[in-house]
Amino acid sequence: AQDPLRVVLADLGEPIEESAELGFPESAEYATNQADMALTLVNKFEVPEQEDSSVKALFIRTKRMIIDLIRFRGGKSLPELLTSKPMREEEEAYAASVDKRKKDYEKAKKEDSDRPIAQTQTFASLAELQAKALVNVEELTRQGRCKKENNYQDLLNAVAQDIRNQRQYRKQRKQELDKITQTLAELRRKQELYSTTISEYDRYVNDCMKHMGKARPRNKGFAGLFGGNKPKTVVEDTWVEGRSVKYSAARLKEKGVLVSIDDMSDTQLRLVTIEIVSSSVKGVFEISASAMLKSAKMDLLLQDLLELQYQNTATMRLFDSCTVNVNLLLFLINKKFLNA
Repeated sequence: AQDPLRVVLADLGEPIEESAELGFPESAEYATNQADMALTLVNKFEVPEQEDSSVKALFIRTKRMIIDLIRFRGGKSLPELLTSKPMREEEEAYAASVDKRKKDYEKAKKEDSDRPIAQTQTFASLAELQAKALVNVEELTRQGRCKKENNYQDLLNAVAQDIRNQRQYRKQRKQELDKITQTLAELRRKQELYSTTISEYDRYVNDCMKHMGKARPRNKGFAGLFGGNKPKTVVEDTWVEGRSVKYSAARLKEKGVLVSIDDMSDTQLRLVTIEIVSSSVKGVFEISASAMLKSAKMDLLLQDLLELQYQNTATMRLFDSCTVNVNLLLFLINKKFLNA
């Protein structure tokens, strides 16, 4: 999109030499031009802010009415446009336009009922629109916004200015709409990608939960040869509340489950005891660590471990100071709790 500031700069043209604009130094003209300058920004499409808000709104509404009159009526001047009687063909064209506006409004409202949609003011007939516009123009004349002596030329100039800039506005709106459409398409593509990823992850977790609950049949003498007990197949069937395993931190490091504990040497690891207990909630373990007179506890979700494994995350933190191997911790839990 073209930068609006560049459009303004293009309208201003090339910069003038300072000496040509301000005069030469030490000249009277130069001293005069060194006075402070104040610039006030004014919306060129609306009346000044210091005017009464009701007059401002009336001025804008009247411009819209005049644009409608120009579309459907002919005339040599604005007073003629406001006072001459509309022809039947003009009334029919206006009625068809009003009907189309109403249908477009109802369609837009039905397609997006949650978003507020502005409805353009319409009149029963072109003659009614003409009469209302005439009343508004007379009121604006009393407020000093236009003059009857010059056939309300100030009002026509404001309408012409709006029409002249309408093309630029439409171009900017189209560029903005294209950008929004492109962004929306990209968001929908990402949404579809993330939805697929979530579905794959959910399927992966479910498969892992089922396979981690499977156990190999143990052959114990004749019971193993002639059937024995059938293995359980899912986590829910093998979950036993209160089952626990306890190791020293040094032993867990030998197994590779524990990577390190912050600010502790291998010798000090022998003084730390870590216990894992299956809680009353299936898939949730209570992990406690104790050393000397200090202890800490936390909950560990089996699903969190599976998610880290799915993301190919090698390690995770426990108690904000303990680093463990995700795959080996899962192996330990599977062996001691789910296949026990």
